Amino acid sequence: MPTNRSSSSPRSTAPAGLNRRRWLQGALGLTAGSGLLALGGCGSSSEEDTVGYVRVVNATEDFSTATVLVDGDTVVSSLAYGGAVSDYVSVSSGSHTVTVKSTSGTTGPSSAYSFNEDTSNTLVAYGSLASGMSFVKLEESTSTPGSSSFKVRVLHANWQLDGLDVYLSNESSLSDLSPDLSVDASGDLSSFVTLDKGSYRLRITVKDDHSTVLFDSGSDSAGSITFSGDQAVTLAVVPRSSGSLPDVTALPEGNSAVVIDNSLV
Repeated sequence: MPTNRSSSSPRSTAPAGLNRRRWLQGALGLTAGSGLLALGGCGSSSEEDTVGYVRVVNATEDFSTATVLVDGDTVVSSLAYGGAVSDYVSVSSGSHTVTVKSTSGTTGPSSAYSFNEDTSNTLVAYGSLASGMSFVKLEESTSTPGSSSFKVRVLHANWQLDGLDVYLSNESSLSDLSPDLSVDASGDLSSFVTLDKGSYRLRITVKDDHSTVLFDSGSDSAGSITFSGDQAVTLAVVPRSSGSLPDVTALPEGNSAVVIDNSLV
């Protein structure tokens, strides 16, 4: 059964002690169209040393709102699709079964995972009832590259799309650029690459076709995404709540998530 720092309800802040802002402008040293915000730290306690932390992303096609259960107990309610992210929930170290259901009771992915003490994790629920639903587990223990750089990778969590190329560049044209990241199919997770900290325009195209842009954070200042140094970030390509073009959920390890809107829609 999940344990919570406040003992009666799932904890509502990330392990780094930051307040979450789920849409567009977030904390954590990664912001979209806003000034860079500093990371915060938190102290430790004997309870913190014996629990792990898990949050869930609703990247499913069919569950417009989802319920998350750990060992049969509800820990998150009404988690919207479109890449919305729950707060971290603390769980005792060891094995626990995590299940995502629709609010009407339809069962989606359900798997047992081992959670280590004092480690944060993200479970991305993706797929559809027709194609099948699964989790991708991201254990957030990546070594960070130092204050002048950040690590980034991409998770393909949109079953409607085939292979993808990802560009983090402020160049207006992609024609002379090589993608920073690539994935072949839904469920694929790329390796990390290391880039200089700073502000970037994020674009995602059909793989090997830079002219077919599926996602663009935007060419103006509002579309600029600022990455601070000394962090590791997973960019999850997720289905929007309507339409065929994706959004992106940015998942810095151990810190607040940011859902980045697609300027093409």
